[in-house]
Amino acid sequence: MSDKKVIGILGGMGPLATADLFQKITLHTVAACDQAHPRVCIDSNTDIADRTAALLHMGNLLCAAHYVCPDIGCLCPMDELSAFQNNTAKLPGTRGFLFCGESYSDILAELDKSTSEDESKLTTYGAAAHWFQQPVYLLPCDDTGVTQLQIMAQPDYRQRLTRLALKGHYRPPPPDRPCWDALFQGQPFVLAADMELRRVDAAYTLAREQGYSQLVLAALPQQVAEVWDPRYRDTGKARVFTLTEDAITQLLGKTPKPYRPPDTPYVTEKGEMIHAPLIKAAGKAGGYR
Repeated sequence: MSDKKVIGILGGMGPLATADLFQKITLHTVAACDQAHPRVCIDSNTDIADRTAALLHMGNLLCAAHYVCPDIGCLCPMDELSAFQNNTAKLPGTRGFLFCGESYSDILAELDKSTSEDESKLTTYGAAAHWFQQPVYLLPCDDTGVTQLQIMAQPDYRQRLTRLALKGHYRPPPPDRPCWDALFQGQPFVLAADMELRRVDAAYTLAREQGYSQLVLAALPQQVAEVWDPRYRDTGKARVFTLTEDAITQLLGKTPKPYRPPDTPYVTEKGEMIHAPLIKAAGKAGGYR
């Protein structure tokens, strides 16, 4: 019996990533014949969930949410896209991706990382964001992110919020400029509150090709401070404005704020009344109760 050690691969997360790892093992093994290669046992279990953290269905928009944080690693965009399509095949609507994190700055720090030029099926979140044909939206897990989702859940939010923000200054964009939302004082206007960076970049490129020197952008205050000011205003690419709370309130039909569950008593199965405050208390095992 051979005493050759066995390499075990628990794969399927997804299949292409598994195949890519096996290929790397084979190509980087110094062997004079087939028998000199290591024995490899692969269990490609495709029942294991992909890296999608959640699926969001907002009106006509379906999004696969991924949590992005520093040094989170790589993913296989082809596998993620396949899983997304399979999980939402029976649902109508346009598709997109939400890249979430603690803040816009944290997400961009990960997306801006350089990638190595190799033939790996695995890639960074930054490279995946460019690879996906679907829109990629950035979303922080804070109050600004809540307002962003509330805006994106509204039908035709780009056109409606643009009109509310510009009021009498609104002029419709040319029909062959889908990445522009309006013309404002003779310049292309883009509503950037959904944080789809590629659309804004495409709008700027088109504006330059059409002879405009700048865009006009409007977004939420935190979005302006963390992203659009340093990337567009400070570089001279755009005039950047902050959306007013009044315009957002008119779009939503209410003041933009996170939902807070009511602090009400809880009735147990025995009919006893328990007061359950919203503040989490540490449990005996170190968790929450």
